[in-house]
Amino acid sequence: MIGEPVNDADEIPNEGDSPEKDGKSEAKVDARKVKKKKKVKYIDDGHTVYSMEGLDEARGIKRRDDSIKLTRKEKWAAIRAAFARFLPIFLGVVACFSLTALLLYFWLRG
Repeated sequence: MIGEPVNDADEIPNEGDSPEKDGKSEAKVDARKVKKKKKVKYIDDGHTVYSMEGLDEARGIKRRDDSIKLTRKEKWAAIRAAFARFLPIFLGVVACFSLTALLLYFWLRG
C-alpha cells in the first residue's frame, strides 16, 4: 500500500516466486548471496623495500649544509657577472617590445 513502511522480508522474494514479478528484488537477492572478500591485514615486519634518503634532492629541497660559502666580495662579483651576462639579453627584449609598441602606435593611428 502507499505510505506504508517496507520490511526487508517484503523485498526478498521467496524461492517459489517467479523472478519475472520484480527485477529489482532479484538483483537484491543476488547481491546478498555474493560473499565479500576479506581484507588482508598488513603487518609491518620492519624490512626496507627502498631507501627514501635521496628524495629531498629529487623534490628540489636543498639543505643548508649544501650551500656555497662566499665572501662578500665574491658574492658581489657573482652578482655583477650575472648582470653582465643577462643584461644585454634583457635590453634586447625591452628594445623589441618598444619597437613593436611604436609600430602598433603608428599603424593604429593612421
